[in-house]
Amino acid sequence: MTRRGSSSEWWATRCSPVKIPLTPFVKGGERENGFGLRSLTRFVRLLLILKKRLVFCVYLCYNSGMTIHQFIKTRSHLIWYVKNLDKLSEESIVEHVLNYGDWDDVQKMIKILGIKKTAKIFHAKSKLSKMGRTNYRPEIINYFSLYFNKYAR
Repeated sequence: MTRRGSSSEWWATRCSPVKIPLTPFVKGGERENGFGLRSLTRFVRLLLILKKRLVFCVYLCYNSGMTIHQFIKTRSHLIWYVKNLDKLSEESIVEHVLNYGDWDDVQKMIKILGIKKTAKIFHAKSKLSKMGRTNYRPEIINYFSLYFNKYAR
């Protein structure tokens, strides 16, 4: 008798490319005290698939050793008029990501620089200069002033 609809079977079918039933069977189809040779090989196959997925997930999660210049090279559309992205300062990168990037870009940049450093750069450069101008748009200044005052303190 097979167990259908169990949560472990649903998870295995949704997360792995190969359908692996998790019901224990022996060669003849009879159940033998829970586990047989076939179920053991299926279980090992499932563990190998999970191991591959776990390694990939760990790679994605801990691959944030990216520098701010590597980050901006992958988003060159934010600074389309600059030829040499390596010579950009952190202040310029923060300015362009906050002005032209989407929320994912902002969060990735904050992961790389840290929220306190990003807030420090933003607060220093968002003030009006002696000539009365800034490169940040007014709505960006308003939003990120509130955001950094709440989360970077």
